Amino acid sequence: MNESKITELLQTKGMEYDETSSSWYGTVSGYAMKLEHYKNSKNYELVVPVTNGGMPDKQTMKEIAKQIDSVAMVTVKQYTVRFFIKMPLTSGALLENISAAISAVPEALRNSGWTNCCEASGRTDNLLFGVVGGEVLILTDEEYGKREIAVKERRYTRNEKGENVIGGIVGAFLGSIIGLIVIVLVGQLGYVAVLSGIVMGVCTVKGYALLGGKLSKKGAVLSFIIMVCMTFAAFILDTCVYAIRKELGGFEDLELMVRVFIGTLFIEPTYVAELIKLFAFTLVGAVPAMLGAFKDEKLSMTAYKLKNVRNDDEYGF
Repeated sequence: MNESKITELLQTKGMEYDETSSSWYGTVSGYAMKLEHYKNSKNYELVVPVTNGGMPDKQTMKEIAKQIDSVAMVTVKQYTVRFFIKMPLTSGALLENISAAISAVPEALRNSGWTNCCEASGRTDNLLFGVVGGEVLILTDEEYGKREIAVKERRYTRNEKGENVIGGIVGAFLGSIIGLIVIVLVGQLGYVAVLSGIVMGVCTVKGYALLGGKLSKKGAVLSFIIMVCMTFAAFILDTCVYAIRKELGGFEDLELMVRVFIGTLFIEPTYVAELIKLFAFTLVGAVPAMLGAFKDEKLSMTAYKLKNVRNDDEYGF
């Protein structure tokens, strides 16, 4: 779905688009809400925090959702209710479902006695839209302030602590071992999968960030180098284990087989082709994962206000 088309639609309903969180937010028919769509998911979720003096329960919200044809299902977590938009076959029909849900949900909630509230505390006063950690939140001014202070403290601690390169390298190496194991296991099934590259990339970068204190550009480069080396090691180990399984030797011969295989690797065209394929699939999976982890690290240090919630916004189409 083209995000610009959704933005054009939601602007007519009083909602805006936030690029940092890739979410739409605004007040429709007196209810502050947001529309979220995660890149690793096909779902579009209309999120509305509500209260009637207490937290909403799933059964009640399921009954409300049944009244709305454009809603497929609903989940509840504390005060936050997520209405999942039905996914039709065409983008045009999806736009119609989004439009219908945004109009119908506030009406259904109001008719059932539910009031807009802060998704953290359940309070109904001084609400605002804010971005914390890369996510749009509907909070009271006080709750937003707490989160903003926490982000600032985390950013200060991160900057003061600095980067432990040695620790980061150790963490990246330990994380890459998980990726190596996944590559070998998937390889033994006869596949070369992008999933293996995703696991290698995420585990390597997360390992560096965990023991290195933070993820810098230097850390990303070091993680990438370790990832490439460990992918090469995984290819060698995968091939040798395959040979052992075919009874060409025993595990006691593994060390010898590794040395022999390394010596003949770049002579045999078949091995070279398989190695290139593995690197290609790994990079396709790992590079986006690494860039995503780098972006998530940056977003975790982000906090800013968008705008106050106005109870007099009575859009409703």
